[in-house]
Amino acid sequence: AQALRHALDRGLSSLSLRSTPRLPQELRKLAEALTSGADQLALEEQVHCISALAFSFGHELAQALERIDAADKATRGERLRRVLRARELLRSRVTEGVSLAELAAEACMSEFHFIRTFRDAFGITPAKYLEQLRMRQAQALLQQTGLPVSEVARRCGYTNMSAFGRAFRRAWGKPARMLR
Repeated sequence: AQALRHALDRGLSSLSLRSTPRLPQELRKLAEALTSGADQLALEEQVHCISALAFSFGHELAQALERIDAADKATRGERLRRVLRARELLRSRVTEGVSLAELAAEACMSEFHFIRTFRDAFGITPAKYLEQLRMRQAQALLQQTGLPVSEVARRCGYTNMSAFGRAFRRAWGKPARMLR
């Protein structure tokens, strides 16, 4: 249990399990269950949940690896590792945003090559990916809080309400105020 906690605290940085947010959460639950002496059935259920999430993550990575255009598997793997690192930076800075130059530098690629590799791997451009992250965050805030739409927009990284409104309608097919 302590080794699991230590690995989680270090971020499991190799392929960044943080890019599948539920997996570290479930691993923490398992560590807590192990230290609290949970019954065998609860532990087995937790392990099954973690296995399913890990399989899903591995499947996503395998598909991304196959979609990256490179001559050999080692090069594809290295490019995937780099864009995963940049995707993690994008996820960590959803509200304040991150420039294309910063993302490309994180991936050690030119901007053009980074966009192409990111789109190959994940099927979407970095800008669209950021918008999707922000819209999921906006949806959660609107459904779980009583915050005004303008405050939700601000917390999701939008300074312009009309840009937020357009993005929200594109994502959910209706205005933000209608979601509640």
